[in-house]
Amino acid sequence: MKKILITTLFIALYSFSQAQYMSDYFKYKGIKSLALLAHPTNTFKTGRFEIYSDKVWVKIIYEDYKTVLEIERENNFFTDIRVLNDNDWVTPFAGIEIIKNIAYEALEDEDEDKSKIEKRIGKAFSDMTGIEMACLILTLEWWNY
Repeated sequence: MKKILITTLFIALYSFSQAQYMSDYFKYKGIKSLALLAHPTNTFKTGRFEIYSDKVWVKIIYEDYKTVLEIERENNFFTDIRVLNDNDWVTPFAGIEIIKNIAYEALEDEDEDKSKIEKRIGKAFSDMTGIEMACLILTLEWWNY
């Protein structure tokens, strides 16, 4: 019984620390990164977020526009981003999709690393959408936070 109690306590504390760690990431870096990935030419003003067990809800306020996102996550990976609301005339993440070829070329010198990442995510960089690229960038940034 004592082992079960200690294990349960450890899991609860670990879950709390992970949630706090993710909260700090979004508070200090993640929202600004998402704002830049979604609309790189807009002027970011502020943002809010709420963390749930399997997703993160994010509201980004730009100088003239507003974007609301729902980011799905599985363990330590951001797996999808759904645009719930966006009043900009440019589709969110269109810019990152356009420049993905630049990132792909930058990784050509690192074929081994590129292959490992592509194998891990199950998709070639050249075939990724803007949202998939944003998930990858966000995940890598969070891991390095």
